[in-house]
Amino acid sequence: VHALEQHSGLSGVLDLPVETLREKARAVGATVTPSSPAGYCLDKLFAHHVEPTLQEPTFVEDHPRSTTPLAKRHRSLPGRVERFELFYRGYELGNAYTELNDPDEQLARFEEQRATRGEETYALDEDFVEALRYGMPPTTGVGMGVERLLMSLLDVASIKDVVLF
Repeated sequence: VHALEQHSGLSGVLDLPVETLREKARAVGATVTPSSPAGYCLDKLFAHHVEPTLQEPTFVEDHPRSTTPLAKRHRSLPGRVERFELFYRGYELGNAYTELNDPDEQLARFEEQRATRGEETYALDEDFVEALRYGMPPTTGVGMGVERLLMSLLDVASIKDVVLF
């Protein structure tokens, strides 16, 4: 959030109305619909204003809750989740978060998402919520973009130069 505010000139981004975030995201060329949620707009603004500046290996952590509906709430930062991303040369190499394993909170987040998306609503994943009710231990993992890692190791600018198919 701090980096987004610093590089975009916006202040209080987590308190901005979603329509303002949509307008700001549209202004940087993002495809935005009348029902695009705040988290989507924040991601687009971050990608435009901040990612290109992250040339050295950089961890971005403690993302806004609205950007990651499957991540556990941060233990000490309200409105944030336990998540980090690793950036290098302006693109994301890895994404990680602690999985939300509270079925009631997950159901509430799914319902909140459905309410804000309007016509872009997806079916509620009741099977997933039910599986959480049976119990899921604390879990986390890192999704690594191997092709992006290769891009940085081989010093190439296009992903087409490292994808084999």
